[in-house]
Amino acid sequence: IYADPQWLVKAKSAMKGHGWEVQHQSQVFPFDQTDYYSTEMGEGLKRCFLSIKGLQSLEFSADWKLKTLEIEQQFSNKGKRRINFFILIAYCIRWL
Repeated sequence: IYADPQWLVKAKSAMKGHGWEVQHQSQVFPFDQTDYYSTEMGEGLKRCFLSIKGLQSLEFSADWKLKTLEIEQQFSNKGKRRINFFILIAYCIRWL
């Protein structure tokens, strides 16, 4: 979630610095179903979804959250985030 697209570009660059290569980015959607983040992040919020290249072990999911928090803090201004990550974990089970 972000208001200014420059923060998405910067966050994607920071993700690469953590060894995460963005494989795909969805279209951009308005984040307008709630004003929950408006006070912190401003008006006209947008959302998109990013997928990371390669398979990742669920064992490290807590590390992913810590890294995304670090990126959010890196780009914050006076304690207010300019970008907000939600980590979604998708997995497939192969039935034999």
